[in-house]
Amino acid sequence: MHRLSSFKDKLLRSPSQSSSKSKKSESSRGLSSSTAGPASYIGSTSFSDAPPAYTPVYQPAPGPVSLYPPSAAPVPSPAPAGVYGGVSDGDRYANLANFDTILLIDDSGSMAGNLWSEAKDALISIAEIVTTYDEDGIDMYFLNHMSRELQGDKSKAKGGYYNVTRKDTIERIFSHVHPSGATYTGRRLEQILLPYLRKFQSADDVDDVKPINLIVITDGAPSDNPEQAILQIARTLDQYAAPSYQVGIQFFQIGSDGYATSALQQLDDGLSRHGVRDIVDTVSCQWEDAERHYAKKLTGDAILKVVLGAVDKRLDEHSLTNKK
Repeated sequence: MHRLSSFKDKLLRSPSQSSSKSKKSESSRGLSSSTAGPASYIGSTSFSDAPPAYTPVYQPAPGPVSLYPPSAAPVPSPAPAGVYGGVSDGDRYANLANFDTILLIDDSGSMAGNLWSEAKDALISIAEIVTTYDEDGIDMYFLNHMSRELQGDKSKAKGGYYNVTRKDTIERIFSHVHPSGATYTGRRLEQILLPYLRKFQSADDVDDVKPINLIVITDGAPSDNPEQAILQIARTLDQYAAPSYQVGIQFFQIGSDGYATSALQQLDDGLSRHGVRDIVDTVSCQWEDAERHYAKKLTGDAILKVVLGAVDKRLDEHSLTNKK
């Protein structure tokens, strides 16, 4: 397989440069057939491969069933001119065009009050950037709250809000959700990611399955063991020799709970102990400690690390500054 010069070049190449791909058993990315045994993580494929530029076929999504009467449903904002036809090398968020973004928000009881407002503000900040590059918008889930929206796409989990593109939609969603309950992060990760993995496993061509970034916004340590859920996902991706960028999970801690910070950091660093790919990245946005690479508040650098940290591993070495 011809190897391009860099990860970034592959991410940013235009759709016209992407050649047609073969079936799953013959994929240039080394995707094994469903009957084959587990692929070797190191030897069977190159996980420095970068995704080709993705050319989505736009399918209008149904409006939020539970939030708007038919007459009040908002009209999606038009895509910015020129964004989806290609991306610029000078745009540090350009890689977002190659991924679908999913947001999972902690709505446990400990999030009530100021943290809930901070989570909403952080989500709006992230969404305003992501939706500039992804015409599908973002999908939103909560740990406990389940919406009544029809997901349409069976590769998406139930109980979410789909194809969100507007700030006022996010604010309206938050007004309908009230923090309560425990922090069952692992359970919800499985519910969201397993349908996506089934779609990936059954695809005739891996290029038909757009890679995803799953961003988890939380304030505390999980009530269950998300490491087991993440290991299951990582092992399946390894077994099918999936590209290294196929799934990324980024934990975004709001608040200053030191125990939660430690627990999330273990998720970030612990996968290597099990001999599987690292699909997790974490960042805390309420600390002021330059030596530990924490950001005092949500900044452009912090957002970039959260959204792209598990895709571009160079950002793991990037020191977040305390820009106001």
